[in-house]
Amino acid sequence: MAVEVQWTPSDADHVAAARLIFGRALQRPRTWRMTAVIVLIYAGLAFLLSSDIASPILRSLCVILWMLVGVVVGSLCVAINYFLLPYSVKRLRRQDKFDRGAWQWRWTDTGIENHNSQSSVTIAWDQLLAWVAGKDSLLFYISEVKILFVATHALTRDQIDAIAALAESHGVKRW
Repeated sequence: MAVEVQWTPSDADHVAAARLIFGRALQRPRTWRMTAVIVLIYAGLAFLLSSDIASPILRSLCVILWMLVGVVVGSLCVAINYFLLPYSVKRLRRQDKFDRGAWQWRWTDTGIENHNSQSSVTIAWDQLLAWVAGKDSLLFYISEVKILFVATHALTRDQIDAIAALAESHGVKRW
């Protein structure tokens, strides 16, 4: 069964998709490995900087304190990025004249078709890395950085279920 929809993406649609992508990035194991590395670097620096402290207890407290500083600084960076995301997305949308106007989507047994006034793309199901169903967006990952999206408000519940069934029947992972 083919599913078709036409809709004009708004700034809010792009922001919602960007937030879902951001949230997915935070769930990847690689993100947490990098976080652990940063915290360990802070701990190593603290260990080196506290080498003149004679007391092992004070030295340990210094290392723990610097590890906590690493966690707090990292958390602040994530929070600031999340807070500034709408501004970044809107700025990029103002600069990008390419994707203005209506988008036409079609999901079939052969894959996903997306057309707008500037381009047309067809992606076979086996070329998709994964897909994600969020509250406001459906994301279709071609790679970790090449991502197509459609706003869920442009689709009915039955259409979303049909898309899910098509993706599942073709073996596309759902993240």
